[in-house]
Amino acid sequence: MEIRHILAQETYPLRHAVLRQNLPIETCYFENDFAVTSFHLGIFVDDELLACASFEASEWNGHQYRLRSLAVLEKVQGKGYGAALIEASECYLMRLGVTSYWCNARQHAIRFYERAGFHTVGDYFHTENVGIQQKMYKSLVCTIAYDVFEQSIS
Repeated sequence: MEIRHILAQETYPLRHAVLRQNLPIETCYFENDFAVTSFHLGIFVDDELLACASFEASEWNGHQYRLRSLAVLEKVQGKGYGAALIEASECYLMRLGVTSYWCNARQHAIRFYERAGFHTVGDYFHTENVGIQQKMYKSLVCTIAYDVFEQSIS
């Protein structure tokens, strides 16, 4: 498994396959994908992209960054790839000086985010083309060794 920075456009096929399969692929393009403060991470095994996540500077309620579109191919869900992306991204965010971040979690993914240390805020809400979601946030604490992070994400 290799975790590395990827381009926004590399996330689109995976975002589409996992998160928006019944919609046009254009619904996977986000306004801030190419912002200078945005970044995207991918997990590769044998050069196949199995999981990805995108992050953008987006303040909400004191939290400084937003996690968007964490996607893991169905054939490898439950094998720790999503958790590995969260862990690697948090060390990178901490290097940027970020102390907390947030996401809109789909209802079926809330337990995943809770296990990763996120906390729910407010009531459920509905987003067109996505479904029922809830805002979640997390204060950052790096849990992997710095040198391991540097090797896996550089």
